[in-house]
Amino acid sequence: MVFVPTLTDCYRIVIVCSCKQTNYYDSVVLFSADLVHCTGLWTAGQRVDPTRLTPFVWKLITANGYRELPLNYTNWYPGEPNNAGGSSTDVRESCLYVLQSPSKQYQWNDARCYLKWCYVCEYEM
Repeated sequence: MVFVPTLTDCYRIVIVCSCKQTNYYDSVVLFSADLVHCTGLWTAGQRVDPTRLTPFVWKLITANGYRELPLNYTNWYPGEPNNAGGSSTDVRESCLYVLQSPSKQYQWNDARCYLKWCYVCEYEM
């Protein structure tokens, strides 16, 4: 099962394209009372093919389905992505989330897509 929120949830789940965006995202998370108790925060990052150890991309929902954008910037926690508990033929972690911990500097990790965590929406202004 792959985590994909619907367009009715929000305009789009957050994507992080630069260090500057990471710093802004971190500051929003740090000062949001709604997000304090979240273990992790989902992003729009997913494997190209969630059944294989393919690279991660940003998967954006569009009116015609999905659009994929490359991860030109990354902020992985050391040793990640690691597909914990899986293997090259048994992919267990296909979604990208932000570690909700200042000690881990809000870096990225891969996780099982069915976990029920928080997410941050982006809206067009």
